[in-house]
Amino acid sequence: MFKLYNILLFLLLHSIIAFSNSDNLLKNGDFEHKGFTVASKNWKYKSAWAEVDVTYKRIFDKDRDGFVQHIRCESFKHGAVQFVQSGVPIQTGETYRVSLWAKGDINVPLEILFRKHGNPYTTYFSKAFKISDEWKKYSFVAPVNVTDSSTYFMFRFTSKGDIYLDDISVIPVDDLSIDSHQN
Repeated sequence: MFKLYNILLFLLLHSIIAFSNSDNLLKNGDFEHKGFTVASKNWKYKSAWAEVDVTYKRIFDKDRDGFVQHIRCESFKHGAVQFVQSGVPIQTGETYRVSLWAKGDINVPLEILFRKHGNPYTTYFSKAFKISDEWKKYSFVAPVNVTDSSTYFMFRFTSKGDIYLDDISVIPVDDLSIDSHQN
């Protein structure tokens, strides 16, 4: 009886969590699930083409009370540090709320993109912003004018330094009265 109770409780909690995150187009935006590489599950590093020395680690952060994604670029000559999730579906005429917690010490803006997966790497949406060295929530409205079921959602920067990411979401929004940029 005790095992059955535990199984039912687990299924109920899992369903509640899955339901509460159902609007988020990203998988594992909280980085709580470990992947097969040094990046978190459902996320990929796409900097192999660039002349950079970069490491990607999923680490525990007590200030965020869980795991976060840490990206460190030790050497930068050319190209870009890129961290992506593929297969994000976007639709023409939709507007999305992109929210995340971030901190870092890079001397260039961090860029968020919706980008075509594969040549010609068309950018559907881009927002560059400076990040603080303290945890801070950032939020943007991202209108798109294309339908693509396999879009890359990407973080990109072009310098040495460290960034930390957590609780990333991409959610369709209907109410455009919300500020388009929150810092």
